[in-house]
Amino acid sequence: MDIEFDSSYILYGAGVLFAIITFVYFAQQLVFDLAPFTRSASLFLLFALLFILGNHLYRETVGKVFYILSAASYIVFLVYTVTRFEFTTNQVFAVLGFSALLFLGLGHLVKKKGRFIDRKTFKYLIVFLISVLALILLFDVFGGQPEFELELYEEINFEEGSRSDIGFITVRNPFFLSREYEVPSYEGCLFVPEEEIDEQPVMVRYSDHSLSSGTIEGNGEIEVSIEADLRDYYRITNTTRVEDVGIEFVDECPEESNRKALFVYLRNPEGTEEIMFPAE
Repeated sequence: MDIEFDSSYILYGAGVLFAIITFVYFAQQLVFDLAPFTRSASLFLLFALLFILGNHLYRETVGKVFYILSAASYIVFLVYTVTRFEFTTNQVFAVLGFSALLFLGLGHLVKKKGRFIDRKTFKYLIVFLISVLALILLFDVFGGQPEFELELYEEINFEEGSRSDIGFITVRNPFFLSREYEVPSYEGCLFVPEEEIDEQPVMVRYSDHSLSSGTIEGNGEIEVSIEADLRDYYRITNTTRVEDVGIEFVDECPEESNRKALFVYLRNPEGTEEIMFPAE
């Protein structure tokens, strides 16, 4: 008994799978540095666009594929929006209820009328949705991105076994929509000529690690303290304290220094052209 199988279904299935992976990747990754609102709106507009295409081609197999992609886009939009904007329990309940009614209503229309969007309306809707999507994306892409400004204290007293604040970094969002950000990472090296200490590594990190990345609201500003942790100093000098250490931001740890200083530098300097260092 021969069973007919349309091999195009394999290709359609692969296309659907890759499209869904693309939706998820778009939602989870900072693609084109888009704002969370822009990504959420783009996924919803994509859902509407794919549904309209599916309805226009509802008699063909590709129309059913568009319906599947439309539903997948909406699910990704819903999960991303609820988690990213931290909806309350009541808000999640309301959104899920609305989504159920929405798809039940659309399913009823498709079942009863088949193609319920006429050709003229279809053209207008496609042009409108694509135009809105393009405008949103272009407006966001050319919008301001988070700016980082580092300010280091002039001097610090170190005590082994305790962390010392050495400055702070200010994150500013000039855009009116919220932006995701990740502050740069730093390293440090200590020079104490009188103790014959050259390039003693110093751990540099943020006092509150939860603020080192996240979302900053539109036109908002966040200040994150930076601290340094001196280790192995006692083992080298038999003392646990070093005072009046100057702090300086440099491109990289110098090979030598004739003064007592902590040099702070970027751990990964590539791709940080937009960062301002240091504050005046």
